[in-house]
Amino acid sequence: ASDASTLVEGNGTMRTVTVNVTEPAPEAITLDIGVTGTAMEGTTGMADYTISTRRLTIPANSASGTITLRGREDTENEGNEYIDLMLSVVGTLPTGWALGSQTTHRVTLQDNDRSVGFVDAMQTVMEPGSSNQMALQVPVHINQPPGGAINLEVTHKGEGGAMTTGSGGDYVVAIDSLSFRANANEQQRTQNITVTIIGDNDSETEERVVLTLGNMDGSLMTNGFSFGNQTHTIIIPPNDNIVSIDSDNTDDTLGENGGTAKVTVKVEQAPPSAITLTVTGSTGMGDAVAGTDYTLPGTLRIGAGESSGEITLTGMNDEDREGIEPFTLTFSGNLPSGWNFSPDPLTHAMNLLDDDLVNGWVDTTSMLAAPTGSNLANYSLQVSLVSSPAGAVTLRVGKTGGDATEGAVAEVLVDPKTVMFSAGATGDDLTQNIGIRIQSNRAAGKTLELTLTDVNNSLTTNGNNLMLDNPTHTITITAP
Repeated sequence: ASDASTLVEGNGTMRTVTVNVTEPAPEAITLDIGVTGTAMEGTTGMADYTISTRRLTIPANSASGTITLRGREDTENEGNEYIDLMLSVVGTLPTGWALGSQTTHRVTLQDNDRSVGFVDAMQTVMEPGSSNQMALQVPVHINQPPGGAINLEVTHKGEGGAMTTGSGGDYVVAIDSLSFRANANEQQRTQNITVTIIGDNDSETEERVVLTLGNMDGSLMTNGFSFGNQTHTIIIPPNDNIVSIDSDNTDDTLGENGGTAKVTVKVEQAPPSAITLTVTGSTGMGDAVAGTDYTLPGTLRIGAGESSGEITLTGMNDEDREGIEPFTLTFSGNLPSGWNFSPDPLTHAMNLLDDDLVNGWVDTTSMLAAPTGSNLANYSLQVSLVSSPAGAVTLRVGKTGGDATEGAVAEVLVDPKTVMFSAGATGDDLTQNIGIRIQSNRAAGKTLELTLTDVNNSLTTNGNNLMLDNPTHTITITAP
């Protein structure tokens, strides 16, 4: 009926697990109950529990069957243990019947001895992609309210080359101690230790982070408690099976009208079989679009035994003044077992550079919708230079026409009102954005004319020989 339940240690404790059928079957159904886990089954010695049956028969015309587990008492501080049940069919099912998706069930056997320790003794996590981080919460639990406060020391060590300091650090542990207050309630009896795993693209063997609880001031024994799981090990498998962008051999910009750009995907070690990745381009508002603005191969292939694969993009031509159009490539596909993208999903951001840029407003007109109600509507307009200036260029933006009011508490706010291009600016830095915020729906049906003025003749001095092509831009504000 569910995938998990609990059973408290102790003589006479009981947990019933129900196996359901969607409707009564016309004939009996027999199932084997596979049992694994860290808890020990049996009736003598250090056994932790008994199970009513290893083979369950659901009679004809019945809707369910049950399995009963009973706890046994011991004096060992073992921490929580697990009993994993798995269903399999004996013989054949009635015609038209099949096992459902829920064929396993985990029973957590909760230790009833006065103990404190990690809920789990170990876990395995995959290292996140390069420069990414993953915060793990490692719970520590005390199974009964202590009469007085219990203070514990938290220490850690890295194994297999795992380090916690320096630029090549692999992990960080947030605390070095924790305390359980006297008479702690159920919620207060579990505390988390945050361990941050730091990703990299280094080829590494298996690494481990081992956390250890210590009796800081004797308060553990003073309160009559002992340790259950005193250590917790975080296992980080080798991460040399990484697929990532080769930034040293990849372009970030693509020119219109025949410009080309190369994107290279690399692997840390040669794959055992060929890897074929599907390549798609983003389609968000304002993005350059594959097939319209640039050509994009649909796949990238890394052959067996090879260290990388690449694709070439080609810019297409148009007469539109679009400024710089961003777009993002996404690489996806099935990787060999144990291989990972870094980061996942694997993407690469690029910019398509317009060859139709002008000095001044990229567009001379625009139609922007007013907001609804008391909302705000935010937009941006672009101002560009055709070529790299020898000296700095400063342009100011001012209202020169239209019936919409402009200002901090007016119908429209223009910000910033100064545009600066640094000397020697190239690429993305030749286009700047002017923010337009329509602050009232009363602006609908109005216009706003904005004009660029050259401060201190910066376009024609300091070695510059430029002139404004499009000094004026007119905004028509439409209804929401």
